[in-house]
Amino acid sequence: MIAEDRARALLEAHLGGGSRVLHSETVARLMGALARDLGEDARLWTLVGLLHDLDDRETASDRTRHGVLAAEWLRDDLPPEGREAIAAHDHRTGRRATTRLAACLRLCDAFAIAAEEVPAQVLAVASASDLRAALPARPYLADMILALCVEQGFDRARLAAAHG
Repeated sequence: MIAEDRARALLEAHLGGGSRVLHSETVARLMGALARDLGEDARLWTLVGLLHDLDDRETASDRTRHGVLAAEWLRDDLPPEGREAIAAHDHRTGRRATTRLAACLRLCDAFAIAAEEVPAQVLAVASASDLRAALPARPYLADMILALCVEQGFDRARLAAAHG
Protein backbone atom coordinates (compact mmCIF):
# COMPACT_ATOMS: atom_id res chain seq x y z
CA MET A 1 0.00 0.00 0.00
CA ILE A 2 1.20 3.49 -0.82
CA ALA A 3 3.08 5.41 1.88
CA GLU A 4 1.51 8.64 3.07
CA ASP A 5 4.46 10.76 1.93
CA ARG A 6 4.15 9.31 -1.58
CA ALA A 7 0.38 9.93 -1.51
CA ARG A 8 1.01 13.56 -0.58
CA ALA A 9 3.58 13.87 -3.38
CA LEU A 10 0.95 12.57 -5.84
CA LEU A 11 -1.52 15.18 -4.54
CA GLU A 12 1.04 17.92 -5.07
CA ALA A 13 1.86 16.65 -8.56
CA HIS A 14 -1.75 16.35 -9.70
CA LEU A 15 -3.52 19.08 -7.72
CA GLY A 16 -0.83 21.54 -6.75
CA GLY A 17 -1.83 23.33 -3.60
CA GLY A 18 -4.96 25.14 -2.64
CA SER A 19 -8.53 24.27 -1.86
CA ARG A 20 -8.69 20.83 -3.51
CA VAL A 21 -5.77 19.60 -1.40
CA LEU A 22 -7.33 21.09 1.74
CA HIS A 23 -10.59 19.33 0.85
CA SER A 24 -8.74 16.03 0.39
CA GLU A 25 -7.03 16.44 3.76
CA THR A 26 -10.40 17.12 5.40
CA VAL A 27 -11.93 14.01 3.83
CA ALA A 28 -8.89 11.99 4.95
CA ARG A 29 -9.32 13.23 8.54
CA LEU A 30 -13.03 12.37 8.51
CA MET A 31 -12.36 8.94 7.01
CA GLY A 32 -9.69 8.16 9.60
CA ALA A 33 -12.04 9.11 12.44
CA LEU A 34 -14.85 6.93 11.08
CA ALA A 35 -12.47 4.00 10.54
CA ARG A 36 -11.29 4.20 14.15
CA ASP A 37 -14.91 4.38 15.40
CA LEU A 38 -15.83 1.35 13.29
CA GLY A 39 -12.74 -0.72 13.99
CA GLU A 40 -11.68 -0.51 10.34
CA ASP A 41 -8.23 0.00 8.83
CA ALA A 42 -7.64 3.69 9.59
CA ARG A 43 -4.52 3.84 7.41
CA LEU A 44 -6.38 2.56 4.34
CA TRP A 45 -9.43 4.72 4.97
CA THR A 46 -7.28 7.83 5.49
CA LEU A 47 -5.34 7.20 2.27
CA VAL A 48 -8.57 6.64 0.33
CA GLY A 49 -9.86 9.97 1.64
CA LEU A 50 -6.61 11.71 0.80
CA LEU A 51 -6.44 10.38 -2.77
CA HIS A 52 -10.12 10.37 -3.76
CA ASP A 53 -9.91 13.57 -5.87
CA LEU A 54 -6.49 12.90 -7.38
CA ASP A 55 -7.88 13.15 -10.93
CA ASP A 56 -9.91 16.31 -10.31
CA ARG A 57 -8.14 18.44 -12.92
CA GLU A 58 -8.00 15.72 -15.56
CA THR A 59 -11.71 14.92 -15.26
CA ALA A 60 -13.03 18.46 -14.90
CA SER A 61 -14.70 18.34 -18.32
CA ASP A 62 -16.12 14.81 -17.83
CA ARG A 63 -17.23 14.06 -14.30
CA THR A 64 -18.46 10.61 -15.31
CA ARG A 65 -14.75 9.67 -15.13
CA HIS A 66 -14.02 11.44 -11.81
CA GLY A 67 -12.55 8.94 -9.38
CA VAL A 68 -12.53 6.20 -12.01
CA LEU A 69 -9.35 7.58 -13.56
CA ALA A 70 -7.72 8.03 -10.14
CA ALA A 71 -8.56 4.43 -9.27
CA GLU A 72 -6.84 3.30 -12.47
CA TRP A 73 -3.75 5.36 -11.59
CA LEU A 74 -3.65 3.80 -8.11
CA ARG A 75 -3.91 0.16 -9.25
CA ASP A 76 -0.48 -0.65 -7.78
CA ASP A 77 -0.86 1.54 -4.70
CA LEU A 78 -4.18 0.62 -3.06
CA PRO A 79 -6.07 -2.63 -2.55
CA PRO A 80 -9.15 -3.25 -4.72
CA GLU A 81 -11.64 -2.08 -2.07
CA GLY A 82 -9.83 1.26 -1.80
CA ARG A 83 -9.76 1.77 -5.55
CA GLU A 84 -13.42 0.83 -5.89
CA ALA A 85 -14.39 3.32 -3.17
CA ILE A 86 -12.53 6.07 -5.04
CA ALA A 87 -14.11 5.06 -8.36
CA ALA A 88 -17.60 5.14 -6.79
CA HIS A 89 -17.32 8.29 -4.66
CA ASP A 90 -18.87 10.68 -7.21
CA HIS A 91 -22.51 9.92 -8.00
CA ARG A 92 -22.06 11.20 -11.55
CA THR A 93 -20.02 8.11 -12.48
CA GLY A 94 -23.11 5.95 -12.11
CA ARG A 95 -21.18 3.55 -9.88
CA ARG A 96 -22.83 2.40 -6.69
CA ALA A 97 -21.11 2.58 -3.33
CA THR A 98 -21.56 -1.09 -2.39
CA THR A 99 -19.12 -1.36 0.53
CA ARG A 100 -18.97 0.42 3.85
CA LEU A 101 -15.67 2.02 2.77
CA ALA A 102 -17.25 3.38 -0.43
CA ALA A 103 -20.39 4.62 1.36
CA CYS A 104 -18.31 6.34 4.02
CA LEU A 105 -16.14 8.00 1.39
CA ARG A 106 -19.27 9.40 -0.27
CA LEU A 107 -20.52 10.59 3.11
CA CYS A 108 -17.24 12.23 4.14
CA ASP A 109 -16.82 13.85 0.72
CA ALA A 110 -20.36 15.27 0.80
CA PHE A 111 -19.92 16.48 4.39
CA ALA A 112 -16.60 18.17 3.60
CA ILE A 113 -18.05 19.89 0.52
CA ALA A 114 -21.12 21.05 2.45
CA ALA A 115 -18.91 22.31 5.30
CA GLU A 116 -17.22 24.66 2.83
CA GLU A 117 -20.56 26.53 2.67
CA VAL A 118 -22.20 25.80 6.02
CA PRO A 119 -20.44 25.47 9.39
CA ALA A 120 -19.98 21.82 10.38
CA GLN A 121 -21.79 22.46 13.66
CA VAL A 122 -24.87 23.56 11.68
CA LEU A 123 -24.60 20.47 9.47
CA ALA A 124 -24.63 18.40 12.65
CA VAL A 125 -27.97 19.61 13.96
CA ALA A 126 -30.00 21.17 11.13
CA SER A 127 -33.28 19.58 10.18
CA ALA A 128 -33.54 18.05 6.72
CA SER A 129 -35.40 21.05 5.33
CA ASP A 130 -33.02 23.54 6.96
CA LEU A 131 -30.03 21.61 5.65
CA ARG A 132 -31.42 21.68 2.09
CA ALA A 133 -32.19 25.40 2.44
CA ALA A 134 -28.64 26.08 3.67
CA LEU A 135 -27.28 24.45 0.49
CA PRO A 136 -29.50 26.02 -2.20
CA ALA A 137 -27.08 25.40 -5.07
CA ARG A 138 -26.52 21.76 -4.07
CA PRO A 139 -29.43 20.39 -2.03
CA TYR A 140 -28.43 16.89 -3.15
CA LEU A 141 -25.51 17.15 -0.68
CA ALA A 142 -27.99 17.44 2.17
CA ASP A 143 -29.88 14.41 0.90
CA MET A 144 -26.66 12.40 0.56
CA ILE A 145 -25.47 13.31 4.05
CA LEU A 146 -28.82 12.51 5.64
CA ALA A 147 -29.34 9.24 3.77
CA LEU A 148 -25.80 7.95 4.27
CA CYS A 149 -25.80 8.81 7.98
CA VAL A 150 -28.99 6.81 8.41
CA GLU A 151 -27.74 3.97 6.19
CA GLN A 152 -24.41 3.70 8.02
CA GLY A 153 -25.78 4.48 11.50
CA PHE A 154 -23.73 7.63 12.04
CA ASP A 155 -24.50 10.71 14.03
CA ARG A 156 -23.80 13.91 12.08
CA ALA A 157 -22.38 15.38 15.29
CA ARG A 158 -19.54 12.82 15.13
CA LEU A 159 -18.65 14.02 11.65
CA ALA A 160 -18.76 17.64 12.78
CA ALA A 161 -16.45 16.86 15.71
CA ALA A 162 -13.98 15.10 13.42
CA HIS A 163 -14.21 17.97 10.94
CA GLY A 164 -12.91 20.36 13.57
